[in-house]
Amino acid sequence: MGGTDEPENIVCLTAEEHYLAHQLLVKMYPKHKGIVMAANIMGTSMNEGRLSNKQFGWIRRRMANVMTGRTLSEETRKKMSDAAKGKKLSEETKRKISEYQRGKTVSEDTREKMKRSFKGRNAKTYHLIDPNGEKITVTNVAQFCRDTGIPEHAMRHLLRGETKTCKGWSLQ
Repeated sequence: MGGTDEPENIVCLTAEEHYLAHQLLVKMYPKHKGIVMAANIMGTSMNEGRLSNKQFGWIRRRMANVMTGRTLSEETRKKMSDAAKGKKLSEETKRKISEYQRGKTVSEDTREKMKRSFKGRNAKTYHLIDPNGEKITVTNVAQFCRDTGIPEHAMRHLLRGETKTCKGWSLQ
């Protein structure tokens, strides 16, 4: 009802609680068309008629299972991408995402897909001089650091101009 999407203004609800929240909102705002329509849509099923909050929750969980792993059309993916562009995540949101991902393993197939999708995206080229004075071009800093044994955080300081050298390497 006009609030923001900031983490402190968001409440996690089960599907059943979400359904009941919409019913309460209709009681609070009986003339608000959007609230009334949302509650109506949530509360009806073509097969079941009117739903209880338990039925709604059951259907929502089935829907989530059905939608998991679906393939989106290029048009849908583009719309989702455009909608997300320019949005800045709060530090709290970033922290929560990080905590959620911590400890999860990703299959080798998924790793390869991720590598392909990120390849070339915002890729910067850096021209470095190695400890022997030879020039080298680097486009994948993380891989370069793995190959040379240089800590990535230390190399990033060099690339940002915060230090002049890193393990004998310098920026051209």
